[in-house]
Amino acid sequence: MIETTFNFYGFQVSVSSSEEKVHELLKIDFRYFLKSNTIKKTLKLELYLTEDLSGIVPKGLIANKQSINSMTYDLGKVRYNDYYGEVVSVFDYKNESCKIYAKNLNRLHEVSYLVILSRQGKWCDRNGLHKIHAMSITKNDKTMVLMLPMKGGKSTLFTQFLEKKEVGLVSDDSPVVNCSGDILPFPIRFGLEQKEVYKDLVDSIPVENKSILERKQYGSKVLVDLTYYKERIGQVGSKIILIQGVRHNSTKTIIKKINFFKMYKYLITNLVVGIGLPMIIEYFLESSLKDKITNTQILLSRSWSAFRLALKSENYLVYMGTDIVGNAENIETLFE
Repeated sequence: MIETTFNFYGFQVSVSSSEEKVHELLKIDFRYFLKSNTIKKTLKLELYLTEDLSGIVPKGLIANKQSINSMTYDLGKVRYNDYYGEVVSVFDYKNESCKIYAKNLNRLHEVSYLVILSRQGKWCDRNGLHKIHAMSITKNDKTMVLMLPMKGGKSTLFTQFLEKKEVGLVSDDSPVVNCSGDILPFPIRFGLEQKEVYKDLVDSIPVENKSILERKQYGSKVLVDLTYYKERIGQVGSKIILIQGVRHNSTKTIIKKINFFKMYKYLITNLVVGIGLPMIIEYFLESSLKDKITNTQILLSRSWSAFRLALKSENYLVYMGTDIVGNAENIETLFE
């Protein structure tokens, strides 16, 4: 078995598998966190490719959750997730360990990625480090955090700033906010749909820094290792520009300054509730009363972080038009 370790602000993930390719794919996902330090908590993952998934879930269990992705069964502190005959995961909450069995490499990678994000997210939430559904860049000692709904164009806008070497890259989709309202980097992989508009960018990135993910519901994506951009990764400024972006059917980009109260309402969606973040419920939520109390504490902590973030930021509402380049150029003026 090969072992790879990642450390997410004190939460270490140990991945064991004899499949070398899955290690390579997870390194593309999380290379910025590819290190082992003094740890507070460890998640142990064991990953297996196998054609035979029978007998992993004990007979006679009644599903307590069901979604279009999986069926969930609980037996004491152990949770079984059956992804309809393609993948089975066995999560032991008492020992924070998980075994994942899959029939193909793509699904093994996809589920292990989601387990890692869910569990490190839960630990970080409990320790006052909360993700916000947004893209984030930095320039001139200012960190910009721009929130958009899913399919709102975050990745497209992010690619515009990839071309600007003077712009630091904080996160494509989920920077971290602490309880003081400060922004911390979370530069994991970023994904691009296989469209002509991204072809030149994708072609310019070396093969070892990208991969293809065939997603079960949403089709294929090109995954790019953000650390390919090297020294531009992980920078944050001392001042924060916080933007809620909305789309409108015009070529113009309109920027309006808004007050704390309006911005806080947007943060309720993107940070406190975290709509759009990869909090996979079959791993994030447990069945115990203790976990329900923990989740209430997490909501309160997220609310406080949102309050501090909105209070210390320059807050804007940006109406983004159909001119992608124009959107990026107008937004960049806020760094001046």
